[in-house]
Amino acid sequence: MDNDQNSNTSKQRYSGKVHLCIARYSYNPFDGPNENPEAELPLTAGKYLYVYGDMDEDGFYEGELLDGQRGLVPSNFVDFVQDNETRLSSTLSTEQDQNFINHSGPALEGDRLEISPPSHIDSSVISNGAGTLDVNIDEIGEDIVPYPRKITLIKQLAKSVIVGWEPPVVPPGWGTISSYNVLVDKEVRMNIALGSRTKALIEKLNISTCTYRISVQSITSKGNSDELQCTLLVGKDVIVAPSNLKVDNITQISAELSWLPTNSNYSHVIFLNEEEFDIVKAASYKYHFFNLKPNMAYKVKVMAKPHQMPWQLPLEQREKKEAFVEFSTLPAGPPAPPQDVTVRAGSTPATIQVTWKPPTLTATGTSHGANVTGYGVYAKGQRVAEVIFPTAENTLVELMRLRSLEAKEVTVRTLSAQGESVDSSVAAIPSDLLVPPTPHPRTAPKSKPLASAGAPETKEEHLGPHLKMDESWEQTRSASPVHGHMLEPPAPNFHSPLQGRRSPSPNRILPQPQGTPVPNTVAKAMAREAAQRVAESNRMERRSVFSERSNAAQYANSDDEEDGYDSPNVKRRGASVDDFLKGSELGKQPHYCHSEEYHTE
Repeated sequence: MDNDQNSNTSKQRYSGKVHLCIARYSYNPFDGPNENPEAELPLTAGKYLYVYGDMDEDGFYEGELLDGQRGLVPSNFVDFVQDNETRLSSTLSTEQDQNFINHSGPALEGDRLEISPPSHIDSSVISNGAGTLDVNIDEIGEDIVPYPRKITLIKQLAKSVIVGWEPPVVPPGWGTISSYNVLVDKEVRMNIALGSRTKALIEKLNISTCTYRISVQSITSKGNSDELQCTLLVGKDVIVAPSNLKVDNITQISAELSWLPTNSNYSHVIFLNEEEFDIVKAASYKYHFFNLKPNMAYKVKVMAKPHQMPWQLPLEQREKKEAFVEFSTLPAGPPAPPQDVTVRAGSTPATIQVTWKPPTLTATGTSHGANVTGYGVYAKGQRVAEVIFPTAENTLVELMRLRSLEAKEVTVRTLSAQGESVDSSVAAIPSDLLVPPTPHPRTAPKSKPLASAGAPETKEEHLGPHLKMDESWEQTRSASPVHGHMLEPPAPNFHSPLQGRRSPSPNRILPQPQGTPVPNTVAKAMAREAAQRVAESNRMERRSVFSERSNAAQYANSDDEEDGYDSPNVKRRGASVDDFLKGSELGKQPHYCHSEEYHTE
């Protein structure tokens, strides 16, 4: 390709394997899921294109349309025309090769995937390293055995004929041809070695009373060529028109037409309901109709176009060029079901992904004449998910719904304006996906240790949304540290609303008191002295807080309940229990536990 093409045409030269493909679906990259749609090729269902090399890891090919536009092609949107790889040339490096790729008009046995008559472009010329070959791209595929060409009736006598032909075109690296078979009415009359003259004298014929089909066939290591690709009729009542027109494999939207050619050098014009529809090249004798209308009657006419005037035939026989056949398509029925249904894990733990291969759709998006609208996923006869897109290939299904149905398998149906398809093949749901996920235990967050605490780091348990550190725990904490007039832990039979909890941290072990307990009166004096020191040190830094709360926050002396200690009318400055104890001598004990509110030496 020239380097001055527009931006839609890649300037890179591709090399290696070249495949002829046909688009299964129409595709507009700007309606697709990717961020750079201009790098992808727009596709029209039924159109031919080329792809180069192998598919990349994302599932795209490098491709080229027949108009020369290049870009990425999604692999699930195209099918190879030939089953095996077609190697046109080891390297497409010359401008002549590039022109062939961009401008040749391919046709496989006359097949067309369009309802409208396509335009035709003459065959181009490619180089095989040994000369030039005037061939179409479908004539050099690895799955097509090269066949002899241009069979000619050199001479016709009363009891014999002489025929000649040209050698077949063999692609580079395809293989070798060993010989030719010459057949009369499918019976081998002689075998001619390769390298001999490509002519044959066929005797013991009764030309005046019988009609014979003479064919020449290539013999190769990969099989024999199709005898109808190099054939002609001789004898009595031979006419130009083809014979044995048949229509097979009729569906709601398609049909296959075939015939027996009088001469394989003839091309044939196809008429559908009296309108010229398409032209089938020489050496082809089949045609596939697509995009027909359901429940419709069609009349087909096939007219032979001789490459040269058959002067050996009488005028009346020369003028008979047409043959006819009629058929009707099937009524529109439910669409075909999806194929290859599978189930795998979804994008989230609460979903699974169901994938499938859509049925073959026409360019207008129909299957069996039904207008496909999307796909539905079913479990135990109930639709559990659906996607409204004719070419969709997967969707997500909520696991909760499948568990509620106790479903272990799913099917997929094609949805259409004319109804649903039958169920697809059953796809089992992996058992590990149906098991509810095990909840993960919550990890208790760590809290910073108190500055004055010499004990190891204290952990607080996360009590959850319904267990707050409220009065239930405070009642446990409110037990006076001088329980029983001594600094002892609560009695074992003490019960609180959170019975069985000693502290917010179940991992911490309750320390046991040791040594002689401090007398009650001494403990009170030490506590009062500590509270005064704390209040004095915090007065300046909490002045603003106390000024706002001075009228609202008044705290009674926690010792008012003790016998004969202080008047009930005496009020504290507002120091918390923690602050109260920090400055006291009790706070200097090596085994202080903030959450348990008692002290040991």
